Amino acid sequence: MHVWSRKTVAALLIGDVETYKASRQGKYDDLPQLASLLKKLEEKKVNSVGLSLKEIVMLGNMVHDVDMKETSVRNWLKRDAKELIGTPWLGRKYSGDQAVLLLLIEDLRGALDFASIRKVLEKVFNRLDNRNDDLVPPVDFYLIYAEVFRKAATLQEGSDLLQQAFNQRITTLSKHSCHMFDEPVQPVICSSLEVMIHACLASHFKHSARILAEQL
Repeated sequence: MHVWSRKTVAALLIGDVETYKASRQGKYDDLPQLASLLKKLEEKKVNSVGLSLKEIVMLGNMVHDVDMKETSVRNWLKRDAKELIGTPWLGRKYSGDQAVLLLLIEDLRGALDFASIRKVLEKVFNRLDNRNDDLVPPVDFYLIYAEVFRKAATLQEGSDLLQQAFNQRITTLSKHSCHMFDEPVQPVICSSLEVMIHACLASHFKHSARILAEQL
């Protein structure tokens, strides 16, 4: 489908149904699996029933520049990222926080290797299989990340992406979005967020290039 922003997904995952409904497109009644997933999310049942990997992939693919493949995700989850996500939270179902980590990894892996992804994620979430030592809950962080990405994408208009000034504007955006955090947490979250935004922008351009190449 590829019609949502990351902020729409973030709103769903944190239970902000009003923001989600204001920004979504379509009702998806003709897609029963998606409609069922959205109903579960709208009723804020993620933390009680969890999400299957298929549902997380379906949700990720609603974002306009994401192309997740369940088989591919399953493979890198087993091989490279198992320790980044941990075991499924409820049987074979993942928690909302684990779903967010999967979506973040998908955004980052187009530009960073898994060792680098782990380093960035551990700055914010410490032990990735333990939610008690997070500097900020993954779902809350994803909302901040989604908003900064949206603003960073608009910076491209009239900007020279090769100039340091563009990088500085992303730095400023990241710092402004982390103003609610106290020292010494703030600079850690801010610097990690900045890395993720650059990586996600790189993945976005890679996705666009692949689509254009397929049209040649």
